Amino acid sequence: MIRTITFVVFFSLTTLSVNAQYLHYDPIPVVPEPEVPTYTPTPPPSPPRYLPAPSDHHPNYTIKSQFVILHALLNGKDYSQHYINDKSFIAIYTKDDEASPYMAVMNSTDKTNSNGQMLAITSIETPQTDTSNGKTVITFGWEFKNSYDGTGGSATVTLTKEYTRDGTIFRCLIEVSNGTVCDFAGKQFQ
Repeated sequence: MIRTITFVVFFSLTTLSVNAQYLHYDPIPVVPEPEVPTYTPTPPPSPPRYLPAPSDHHPNYTIKSQFVILHALLNGKDYSQHYINDKSFIAIYTKDDEASPYMAVMNSTDKTNSNGQMLAITSIETPQTDTSNGKTVITFGWEFKNSYDGTGGSATVTLTKEYTRDGTIFRCLIEVSNGTVCDFAGKQFQ
């Protein structure tokens, strides 16, 4: 009896089983600590700088600003996931042979866009205060053409940029003359 107690205390970290012929023991398996997942915020996707390829009748382009679309409402219906999946963004650009700016709503997946010249541009800046972020509200007319169906039209656009400590966020409200309303929001691509 004393011998068994000493044996069990000595091998307290093992499991004992007795076979008819010999003593057998299995070590207690070591269970690894579970990995604790860590949260790392991911930046918004980087939009490619796609615009129609330069040619004799399409001069070179200089992109001035890009805005990654993360939220999209068309006539009040949510199309956000579609625009995110298609890596869509808004680009403000100039053509090398023209001074006036252009805006394009770009779809990176199928390389389609709605683009056109920005007209009658007004801009109002609100400085940052202790209680609010700084903002820039740009309003302009937009004569656009859709590359995917060849149709076009005119719209009034209000582009609001808000400067936060995490970067510039935007909202772009496009009110098309036919009654369509596009409401985009997201982050400015740096």
